[in-house]
Amino acid sequence: MLANYDGNYYVGRPALIETKVGEGKVLHFGGTFTRKNVEVFLEYTGVLEPFSDLIKASKECEIAVRSKNGKRYLFVLNFAKTSQEIGLNRSVTDMDTKEIVKGTVVLAPYETKVYRLEEEL
Repeated sequence: MLANYDGNYYVGRPALIETKVGEGKVLHFGGTFTRKNVEVFLEYTGVLEPFSDLIKASKECEIAVRSKNGKRYLFVLNFAKTSQEIGLNRSVTDMDTKEIVKGTVVLAPYETKVYRLEEEL
């Protein structure tokens, strides 16, 4: 049991249960979804920031990873009308400049960057 009820006639009963199935797990939730508990679920399952090992970016940026011919590519799209700072946690190749970059990069308003990840699939 991951959580239990703390109000009305369900006090102490399971509200969130995790069951292992094969190599995965299933979450059973008995309640109403709110923005807060959905964020907690997504964080717990690793879906909220699935690329946090590669990049740190604001909510104004969309992050996607795609692969082609055995190579992986990191797409970063700034949807804000202001510049956004991102943090690249690994060395990547900027596909525009062909330079290897790591660390802090500033994306201009509405700018998109594509980086090739250095490790093979």
